[in-house]
Amino acid sequence: MQDKPKKNNFFIYEVIVVAVIVVIAVFIIYTLVPSSPSAALLKFVRTVPSGVAVYSANNSIVITGPNVTIPLVAYENISYNPIHNITYPVNITATDSYLATPNHELPYFGDYGLIDPTFIIKQGSTVNFVFINLGAEIHIFAITAQTPPFNPFTTLSPIALKSDLMYLPALPPPANFNNPFSGSIYSTSGSYTFNSTGTYYYLCPIPGHAQLGMYGKIEVV
Repeated sequence: MQDKPKKNNFFIYEVIVVAVIVVIAVFIIYTLVPSSPSAALLKFVRTVPSGVAVYSANNSIVITGPNVTIPLVAYENISYNPIHNITYPVNITATDSYLATPNHELPYFGDYGLIDPTFIIKQGSTVNFVFINLGAEIHIFAITAQTPPFNPFTTLSPIALKSDLMYLPALPPPANFNNPFSGSIYSTSGSYTFNSTGTYYYLCPIPGHAQLGMYGKIEVV
């Protein structure tokens, strides 16, 4: 009769030990083992870091932090954005000779659900732009003091752009641009400290892309 409580106690101890092991395993899986590239990318492009504020009402992103890292994603799908499921607010018509081909896709930059947003950056802030290509074409990210309109016929080199800020390498499209998270996704990055106030522009210098609206304004205040 005295053995029964001991057996019950032993069973309870076993349950506790198993529960502890499960908790430890879950902790290791979710905190120590890296997430899949797709999950990590989605988390990165959707998470607004400290020192950054997004204002969808006027399509702007305000950066006040001294050192921030933000994504900037290239697309050219006019129907939806694969990360934020947003609709491109531009009507394409055949009156534009470059867009005479039916269903031609319009290139643009996306950031936190905005399209070609204006960046308002506090003077002295360092911004690390992580450029990601989720489009079906090659894209480039550059920042220039040159103002629109941009030459639509020639790939603009750093010299042609007077790019005293940034000119990142060209990125190929994802391995499967129809389902970009099913294969390799290409990215690059560059940092710049905005020490001088003024107006600048970021753009894709691939021929025709900036002409079609693949550019945005940077205001350093």
